[in-house]
This record gives sequence, C-alpha cells and structure tokens, in this order.
Amino acid sequence: MKVIKWRHVGWALCAAMLACVALGILWAGGVAVADDLDVVIDEFSAATMDITHTISDTIYTYPLLLEAHGSGAGMLGGYRDLCLTVTSGDNGRNAQSGVQTVGKYLYFDNGGTVQATAEVQWDGDDVDCDIDPIGLRDGGSSGVDITNSGNNTGILVRVIDSDGGEVSITVTVYRDASNYAYLQVGHDYRVNPVNDEIRDIFMSFSDFTKVGTLDYSDVGAVVLTIETVDAGADLSIATFLASTRYEYGDLPLEGAHSVDYMTQVGFSEDVVNARHIVGDMTLGASVDSERTHNASVLADGDDLDGYNDEDGVTQRRRDCTEGTINWSSNPNFQPGGCVALNYSECTGSQPCTVATAFPKSTL
Repeated sequence: MKVIKWRHVGWALCAAMLACVALGILWAGGVAVADDLDVVIDEFSAATMDITHTISDTIYTYPLLLEAHGSGAGMLGGYRDLCLTVTSGDNGRNAQSGVQTVGKYLYFDNGGTVQATAEVQWDGDDVDCDIDPIGLRDGGSSGVDITNSGNNTGILVRVIDSDGGEVSITVTVYRDASNYAYLQVGHDYRVNPVNDEIRDIFMSFSDFTKVGTLDYSDVGAVVLTIETVDAGADLSIATFLASTRYEYGDLPLEGAHSVDYMTQVGFSEDVVNARHIVGDMTLGASVDSERTHNASVLADGDDLDGYNDEDGVTQRRRDCTEGTINWSSNPNFQPGGCVALNYSECTGSQPCTVATAFPKSTL
C-alpha cells in the first residue's frame, strides 16, 4: 500500500473549506453541547485538517493511504491522527475522496464511484496512522477514564449530514494491544442539513464486543472508523464524546393548567422519565438525545434546548396533510373535550391539529 503522509498545520483550505464553513453556518445548531459529566473525545474545532485525493490509476497504486496529524485543545489527549484509505474508484468525474476537520465538524465526502475508509485516532503524539494502543497513557501506567467515574455509559456520534448511502461506523476502545472492545453500526439514513436535521447514534458500552479485558476507566486509545459500504457514500458528524444519552418523552411535570401529573394524575416517575436509546427507532427525520428529560409546561423543553427534532408526522399522500397531536386542550388526560378533524377538511399547506385525550387508566 502506498502512503502519502504529512503533518498538516495550515489554516487555508481554499474553495473547499469556504464551502464547508458556509454549510457549517447552517449546521451550527447541530452541535451537541457537552455537559460537565461528558468526556469530549473531539470537538473538531482545533487543528483544521484536510485530506483530498483525486483518483488516477496512471499515477497511484490502490489502496492508497493518506495521513494528516494535528494537535490542540478539545481532543482526547491533545492529539489527532486523520487517515484516509482510498480503495477504488473510476478515473475522471466523481473520482474524489476527502476527509476534513473544520469548524466543529468532521466531513467524509466521496465521489459517486469511490470506495474509501476514513479513520480518526486519538492515541497520543505518535504522528502515525499505525495505532498506538497505549498512546493516551503518555508513558504512565494509568489510562484515561472516559466514564468520568461511572457517569458515562457509551459513545455519542451526532450525524449532521449524510446522503443516504450506507456507511459502517466503528468505534474501538483500547486498553492495550491485547485488550480492547469495538462496536460497528450501519448508517444509511438521509440527513439533510438544509432542513437542519440531525441523527444521534448512541453506542452503549454494554453492546461492545470485548477482546481480552477492558475497563473503560483505563483507556489507552480511541479510534473512529467510517467506511463506505455503498460507493460514493458521504457522512459528516458534529459530536464525538463519551456520555449517557437517551431520547426522552419530555412529558411535562406540570400541565398547562397547573395540573401536577405525578401527584394529581398519578403518573409514576418511570412514566415521566420514559426514554429509549437512540438508534433505529425514530419518528421523523431527526432524533437528538439528552442526559436527562427536559420537562416544561408545553412539553417543548427538548425543542428549545438547542435543537428541535419534533418532526415526526409527515405527509405521505397528496390527499393527506401533516398532522400534530395536541394534548394541551385537555391537560388532565381525561376523556371528554376531544375534537376530531376529518382529514378531508385538511387542505393546502397548513398542518391540521387533532386534539384528543385518553383516560389515564390506558396509559
């Protein structure tokens, strides 16, 4: 395998970077703000790096490995290795592959015929794409505690752009060369930054496959690998951190008419804290995640805390417009007072609101 290697410290990325920055303005709301318990693996805000390759069988031999290396704040251990392996693709148009870190985002872009793998390594100052599985120990006996004393139970990847082509996403956590764990998930969802969509993927430590023994409080290296399954697949992410994240139902603790759901209606704390791990189960194009529920009277706390992902009901047929379930007309969740709209009355581009209620005994 031929290797092209350099240490990238420049700041200008010509027209490609300007395009990324312009898109970054649209995606700014997609960045998940880390809380005090999260362990940030990379914010992608320091050490701007760019690897771009145009396929040419007459010049290069494939597979071809290209490397870039940088350092700075906001990355685990203070160093990052960026590695691009271009496997195949036709010469000519749509024959480029690239991976960049710029403006709080990691971009992996490929032309329509290209098969490639992007890998990001946090393994200390080795300036090499050969993984140093104890690089974060920095000569010491203790590794990094990415659980933050047991508060974090997995890895959060926030996707802010993908074209729907399938990629595999693999996270590998090392203690040393003989003891590590990995988890691979597939992603083939279209995520449109123009519509301010995001898709969170939470990779629970309990789902990782272990080789040897591994304690996530004693980590020597972390590696993120994104590989095209469909030729030309693109993916961009905005957040990579260790955390504990769920998608909560965000039921208000108190209703619009000062109804206390827990004491007056009899909801248990389990109902108020209803949640699931973000993954394939979604309602709508976007799904974000949070460490805890964000209760509010109008149940919109999750929408107002940095990202609104409540887009779950969409138009599927020309004769059936968008609908919204509106509970606020009957905050007691009791029968009566329900208004049912005939969908035939819903015309044009305005959404129809269907107000309904269920007796608490059915919830």
